[in-house]
Amino acid sequence: MKTRFYLLLLTLAFLFQSCIFSGCEKINLPKKDIEWLDNYKVNQILYFKNQNQDIDSLIVYKKNLNYSPCNKLELSEYQYQEASIRINDMNENDLAWSNRVQVDFTQKAKNEPSLKHFYVYGYSFNIRNIKKELKDTVLHLKYLSGEKVKCFEFDTKNSPQYEHSKSNLSKFYWSKERGLVKFIMGETLEYEIFQK
Repeated sequence: MKTRFYLLLLTLAFLFQSCIFSGCEKINLPKKDIEWLDNYKVNQILYFKNQNQDIDSLIVYKKNLNYSPCNKLELSEYQYQEASIRINDMNENDLAWSNRVQVDFTQKAKNEPSLKHFYVYGYSFNIRNIKKELKDTVLHLKYLSGEKVKCFEFDTKNSPQYEHSKSNLSKFYWSKERGLVKFIMGETLEYEIFQK
């Protein structure tokens, strides 16, 4: 009798678990959002040069495209697609977010823009609509034969961390086609991509 009871209890637990951890509806990121992070490969080294000819190098540390866990009871009936990339400063051993670049896109709802999070050297920007919330500009990349690239300007004065950050970053520029193309430290030290 006890064996049947335990067998029934085990079967009910399995059925309950199957209902909770399966069959979640997947919500995909639009392809146009995934393209923002497609221009990088893990272990790729990015070189930036400033006007004093100093070179800073960054490495693509991690790149992911996955779904959130399926758990209808505790999380949601949906699995959200997430795309992320993390780029570390090659000269820093400390992997704190003040020493890295991280971009995360998450699609949390159907028929709505994805959530876009840019974390750059201690500053964060949470954006839904890039074209409405950021200033778009065209840069002439002098170290890449004057190539013109359309990009968006992120001004750290618009970040919630502006008053408290110890970072010297003042602006950075991100292009859908090339990724991080330029950053400005302080008021005058401009680092621009010159080799990728």
